[in-house]
Amino acid sequence: MAKAKWVVDTVHSSIDFSVKHMMISTVKGTFHNFDASIEADPTDLTTADIEFNVDVASIDTRNSDRDNHLRAADFFDAEQYPKMTFKSTNIVKK
Repeated sequence: MAKAKWVVDTVHSSIDFSVKHMMISTVKGTFHNFDASIEADPTDLTTADIEFNVDVASIDTRNSDRDNHLRAADFFDAEQYPKMTFKSTNIVKK
């Protein structure tokens, strides 16, 4: 079967995270700008090409000081590395 392409609907999707802070509280956040696509034969997903990109500067933890610190070189260094990217290299059927 031919490969089909799917694109993530960012209006109905989100990238959320939570991180323990100083072993006391949990910080929750989201990345607002991202895209993702999957190109695969629906009958054999081991052949899938998956690509996922996140705009690092779009981080939002509902605290602007923390968000600016996370964008800085101490963490993501968004100026030098504006995008996080994941590209699949191998998918194993189990």
